[in-house]
Amino acid sequence: MLPTKEIFNILSRIEGRVGIYLEDLKSGETFTINPTLVLPSASTIKIPICITVLVHAEAGYFSLNNIIDIAPSNRVGGTGVLKELDSNLKLTIKDLTILMLILSDNIATNQLIDLVGIDSVNTFCKSLGMNNTILQRKMMDLEAARAGRDNFTTACDMGLLLKLLAQGRVINSTIS
Repeated sequence: MLPTKEIFNILSRIEGRVGIYLEDLKSGETFTINPTLVLPSASTIKIPICITVLVHAEAGYFSLNNIIDIAPSNRVGGTGVLKELDSNLKLTIKDLTILMLILSDNIATNQLIDLVGIDSVNTFCKSLGMNNTILQRKMMDLEAARAGRDNFTTACDMGLLLKLLAQGRVINSTIS
């Protein structure tokens, strides 16, 4: 049984718009609030970026063990640890992917966006039916944000992606 009462209790104490999509994958029970409300994605966009990287590696476009030089233009602020480390540090694609997910590292994210391309991430999302998820800019690109180019998603789109991942329908679980 999904914790709907607890969720409403928490939401009654906050301001702002929310989108929630919960699904019990065993029972099929769902709970949603504004599941199709398009919202700025913030760091949740890093999930489809990560999966796009893994899909490309699985297809043989590159190995996750390839070493990547970080472009100076991708060295931005915000979250993560790479901004604090030596700029000559050599990392693999796998390292960057791990840093993007575990530490929400914006530098790693930007370098991975360069690796697979914005269009590739968007095509991947559309191929899964994530019709309201769009990557339009890199992390911390304030100029693009001011020009109206932001990254967007919905709770329903993210729920779909996570469900497909849990069911093993997006990538091979043995990829490393």
